[in-house]
Amino acid sequence: MLRKKTVCYLASAKSIHTKRWATHFSRLGYDVHVVSLDNDSIPDVRVHFLPPPVSFKPLALLLTLPKIKRILRKIRPRILHAHYATSYGVLGALTGFRPLIITAWGSDVLILPRKSRMIRRVLLWSFRKATLITSMAGHMTATLRDLGVDGQKIITLPFGVDTAVFHPGLRAEAEDIDIICTRPCEPVYNVELLIRSLPQIVARYPRLRCVFIGGGLQEQNLMALAKELGLEAHIQWVGRVSLPDVAKWLGRAKVFVSPSLSDGNNISLNEAMACGCFPVCTDIPANQEWLKEGDNGYLVTVDKPEVLADRVCRALADPKFRTRSAAKNWQIISERGDWNKHMAIMNEFYVKLMTGT
Repeated sequence: MLRKKTVCYLASAKSIHTKRWATHFSRLGYDVHVVSLDNDSIPDVRVHFLPPPVSFKPLALLLTLPKIKRILRKIRPRILHAHYATSYGVLGALTGFRPLIITAWGSDVLILPRKSRMIRRVLLWSFRKATLITSMAGHMTATLRDLGVDGQKIITLPFGVDTAVFHPGLRAEAEDIDIICTRPCEPVYNVELLIRSLPQIVARYPRLRCVFIGGGLQEQNLMALAKELGLEAHIQWVGRVSLPDVAKWLGRAKVFVSPSLSDGNNISLNEAMACGCFPVCTDIPANQEWLKEGDNGYLVTVDKPEVLADRVCRALADPKFRTRSAAKNWQIISERGDWNKHMAIMNEFYVKLMTGT
């Protein structure tokens, strides 16, 4: 007889991605545990919080390894699934537990390995120990192969969006928000580009309303920049909200802007596409996978506010184009950006690993 379907995630309990994965598989009947250096609760999921013994995260991870091994011996999971390759993925490999799945999120394979030869070597060692590796996007899979990871171990599996939460039915009759940005105020998301483009957009649309959702470490600095540029009357800072509330905000907005410098699978873009917002995003591989320039969105450079302003103004001036693009984007999300379809694929891999088939 098979042991109970127990899955243990090595991941940050505070991350919305961890919460989505853990909650989803708990609802499918799995006994789900999360081992995390960040403390938070997840309904119907046992979170094992390991307070970091030191502030230096790499050392904190190593020092918690004996405790993690004890937890694994106690709960006896059928699968250990580590999320974010350069931290919890390395930790998962160090436990020696098998089968081990490592899921890469973005910067862990797109940026960090370029910064240090040592990081690259440790990352490749961890991937060699993994039974299965999941990548959020095609360009990430290509990067993994370029790094020397065994391509036969990799599956490309975008997280996507829950189409029961994000869908065109949320479109408000009166779109009272001109621009919305749901990217956190962190360096990699380059929100400053949008702030600096707004004066030019306001010159064309004096009653412009722009909403920022997500909070972040740079939020106060960006608020100060917006004030310096005379934009206070045009901006609303919402901070972090629940996913259903994000969907409601998107349903009221005309144009979605993602100024990010790098992304794995741009889930924020997928959410906006599902809700009918017209996307104006930076011309990076993560967005190229979903958008065709001038067809279902606009792609702009990462460092020219005037270009971003021009494309946003074009989108605001053409409601018929936005409507046509919205229909195309909903079809794209339905076909290849549906969270539940992708998690059904992941569930198949879980079953295969548990049964050895």
